[in-house]
This record gives sequence, structure tokens and C-alpha cells, in this order.
Amino acid sequence: MATTDKEDLPPPPPKWVQTKTAVVVKEFPDDYAIQLGGALLASSSGPSGRGTSQQKEYAEFQGWYGERLNAVTARFPDRPGPYAHILRYMTMSAVCVRRDVEVETFQRSMGATSFPDRQVGNVDSWAAFDQAAAQGEKLDPNNAYFPLMRAVGLFDAKRDAEAVATVLRAERKTDFEDYCQEESKVVWDLYLAYLHKIGKEEEARWFGRLDATNRQVRALLLTRDPYTLIAESRRSLPSLWTLDMLLLVNLSAMLLLCMAASVCMRFSGGEKALPIVVVVLALVGLLVVLFMKWAEALTQMRLLLGNLTQTSFSDSGSMSDAFNVSGVVRQYPWVVHIGEVLLSLLMPTLTLLGIGVGSLVRREKFAGALSRGLRHGGRILTILLTVAYAVALIATARAEARAGAVLDGVTHNAVTYLQQHAEPSRTP
Repeated sequence: MATTDKEDLPPPPPKWVQTKTAVVVKEFPDDYAIQLGGALLASSSGPSGRGTSQQKEYAEFQGWYGERLNAVTARFPDRPGPYAHILRYMTMSAVCVRRDVEVETFQRSMGATSFPDRQVGNVDSWAAFDQAAAQGEKLDPNNAYFPLMRAVGLFDAKRDAEAVATVLRAERKTDFEDYCQEESKVVWDLYLAYLHKIGKEEEARWFGRLDATNRQVRALLLTRDPYTLIAESRRSLPSLWTLDMLLLVNLSAMLLLCMAASVCMRFSGGEKALPIVVVVLALVGLLVVLFMKWAEALTQMRLLLGNLTQTSFSDSGSMSDAFNVSGVVRQYPWVVHIGEVLLSLLMPTLTLLGIGVGSLVRREKFAGALSRGLRHGGRILTILLTVAYAVALIATARAEARAGAVLDGVTHNAVTYLQQHAEPSRTP
């Protein structure tokens, strides 16, 4: 059995100040992106656990985030970004709204709760949080982010009247920027500087070209509407798949009824037995449809695609949306299942009802009318359903091909595809 010596164990990870990346940060003291990227990257190596008390939570934030970010604000006092990062990281542990009584009362309409309210922050964390929010709002006066975050600290401190007034003041702002994208950008810039520092020029050029492409895409997204690229697929594909399934289930049920009529007529007394066979087949079909879940799956897919494209769930008026369901399914998902059952057995049910009404009008025995109706009218309806199913499959295949072309185009060259196909963004 092999033994593991201490020499075989990997060395412990170096401290941030000992890394080459930290050396790069020291060499560019006046570069905002590198300094902020260094502060954020160094903070990411902090402990994942949270403090056991309010004071320790704030002390932990200061040790791993606050001190480094405050150093950046001191070096670049006219930049609002570091204050936004301070606020965001403080809400991870040092300042947070914990109004569990109010939440449970609102959600369940109950006055009592087993989750007591608690204040996450303390006097020091509230003061630091409020100061960062106030300074950020001073540097970026039209940005609603800073007063909204300031309200979080006020709510945590149970200064509700001031918090509400702050939210109302944020409503009058014209912009909203949380500076989250800045975090990834400055870390990326720091990484490029690090590659140059260690002499990896080829890798730096490759990442530089990738960064330039990403910037082009982001710039195009500000002037063009990217969701039009997949909006048609988002609307049509789930609807076409739903239509395919409805036609297939109806066609299968009609085929079974027509086959049952043909088989029964081959035997003596089969015409009298046909109504019983039809009832049995109808009950079996109903049980099968009750346990089917394809409509729920397709509806969830449609909701997911709608959220991804940030468009309305039912904003289309095209024929492909004939089987689109409204947003009520989010609150009442059983509506989808009921619709699935009713539409899946629509054509067989209408056929049997039509035969029954015809037999009453002509005063004919139902067994005879059922046999003749299924062997003649039922066959015609089955043929029509088969043709409709074939046409729907062709339309689905074409829609899938278009969606695949969109994905391929975006994957190979997003900049070119956006330039050629995306529509100019519409200002609200």
C-alpha cells in the first residue's frame, strides 16, 4: 500500500499579498479598473461562513471587503462604483431586512408566526451603509439604486418612515444602475494586465480580442432588440408542439373508434355491442389523458422561454398562438391540465355527440347510427386529422430549423448576426 508523505501534499494557497496579481495591482496605483479589480478579487478569497453575531458579521465584512473597497473610494473619490459594491456586499450579511412576521402575515394572512423579526445590522454597520448610500447618490444623483439600497438599511434599523420616504425619492430618479457589470469588467481588465505582466502576450491578445467582441455585443444590445431574434421561436415552437400533440391524441382516439366499428361489424351482434366497446374505449382514453403531462411540460417551457426573452407571456396574436394559455396558469396550474384533457378528446367527443344528435333527429337506433357514422363520417374525419397532423409536423420542422439557424448564427458570430438581424430597440 502506497503511503503519502508530507512532501506529497500540495502547498497551502498563497496569501493575496504574495500573489503575482497583487504585484500587478501595486504597479498601477492610478488605474481605477485594476485597483477595483484587485480589491474585489482579493475579497473573493474571504471566508464563506458568516459571523455569529451582529458585530462579528460587520467585522467580517470590514476585514474582507470594506477595508479594500474603502481604500479604492479614498483613491478615486469621484467614482460611485465602489460605493455600489460596498452596499451589495454588505447586504450579504452585515445589513439585511428580516421582517419574517410581516412576510408570513402577507403570504398566509396569519397574524401569528414562528419566525420572529430580527435586526441584522448594528449601529456601526447601519452608519457605514447609510454613508456609502449617501455618497453614491451624491456622485450619481439620477440613479435610483443608491436610495433604494439606503432604504434597506433604514428598514433594518426599524426607521420605517425614513425608509418609505427614501423609496419614494428613488421613484423620482430617471436611471437605475447597480454597477454589477463593472465588477466583471474590472476583474477582466486586471486579468489582462496580469497576462502582460507574466509575459503571456499571445494569451493576452486572444483574451483581448474576446473582450473586444463582448464589448461590441454589449454596445449592439443597447441599440438593437435582441429578443426579436428568438421571439418567433419562443412563441411558435411550444405552440406548434402543443398543436402536434393535440392532433396526435385526437387522431389516435378517432383511429381506435373507427377500428372498433370495423371489427365489431365483422361479427354477429357486433353492431349491438359497439356502443359498449365505444364506452369502454372512451373511459380508457379518458384515464390515459388524465395521467398525461405533456401540456404542463410545454407550458413550463413556454414560461421559461418567455422569462429568458423578457417578453410578455401572451403578447402574440399569430395563428401559432391559438393554443397559448394566459398568465393565470402561474397561479392556477390545474387549468392547463383541464384544458389538456378537454382538447385531447375534443374530436372524438364531438363525433359521438353528433352521431347521437343525428340518431335522435332521424329517430334511429343509436347502435346503427354509431356504426354507420364511425365507418363513414369517422373515416373522413380521421383522414382530415391525418392531413392536418402532417401539415403541422411540416410547420414544426420548419420552425425548429429556423430556431436552429438562429442559434447557429449567434454561436458562430454574435456581432455579425446582431447587426444583420436584430431590430432597432424601441424606446418606451
